[in-house]
Amino acid sequence: MLTFLPVFAISVLASQLGARQSLPTGPHGTPGVLIQPAEGQVFANPGPMTIKYRTTSGGGYVTQSIQVNVQNPGPIGGGPEANMLNGLQSLNAGTDEYIEALIATPATFCGDQVILVFETQVTPNGTLVQFLSASPTVHFSCWGGDYPPPPTSHSGPQGTLLSPSANTVYANTDGAGVHIHFQYERSLQLDAVTVSLALELAQSFVSYTLASALGPTGGVLDGTIEQYFAAPGECLCGTFDLVIDETQLYQGGLITFQTYSVPLQFDCPPEVVAFCSG
Repeated sequence: MLTFLPVFAISVLASQLGARQSLPTGPHGTPGVLIQPAEGQVFANPGPMTIKYRTTSGGGYVTQSIQVNVQNPGPIGGGPEANMLNGLQSLNAGTDEYIEALIATPATFCGDQVILVFETQVTPNGTLVQFLSASPTVHFSCWGGDYPPPPTSHSGPQGTLLSPSANTVYANTDGAGVHIHFQYERSLQLDAVTVSLALELAQSFVSYTLASALGPTGGVLDGTIEQYFAAPGECLCGTFDLVIDETQLYQGGLITFQTYSVPLQFDCPPEVVAFCSG
């Protein structure tokens, strides 16, 4: 039986790095609570890393989603920053108490690093506000190992996308109202699989990372990777392709290859389209 650890020897490719959502900041409710990772926690890199966040509600403010970045502290004002999760909701369309995901530790980040957790809340008037809710310093103990090859073609076994279906339509109202249900069945022939997810606007360079090296929350024996994602930006309008790259152990080595590119439709109100076009 192959262990789960080697599968997480996955670099975060430059094309998958994402900026912060940069939603309007302003008054917000009581922040949720980051349970994992904890301040001072040590992780092998490459290796698995659990993100667990308790949502909150009160005073008309409700947790919608979180974004998780890693940042090298740097000497002045912080160094390089990489996006690991974007618009992550709790299960059951964001109604569960906890947001939880199993991901890979980010390649090239070694030693003490800061995990930046940005919470997005729905305000009493239905708009969104995003703010930094937690920033623990953790330690990545890098043990070496080759970076995986760039995405390549592959005709062997692969996972099966169960959700979303092609051409699913979402109503994106100022970034609210979207619950992308991602469900991916891992091949029974494989011991472990992770996936990276991005929303890409056709024939353009606009791309939103949703997850880098996402594993099954239930652990290595869980046959399905399942999560919910909110819209990663208020200007997510029109047709975007959900691009899925799978990384697996194959013939003793790591390979990464695209398994799906599924068109999804995001309908925005005219005023949002006008704002985003300007």
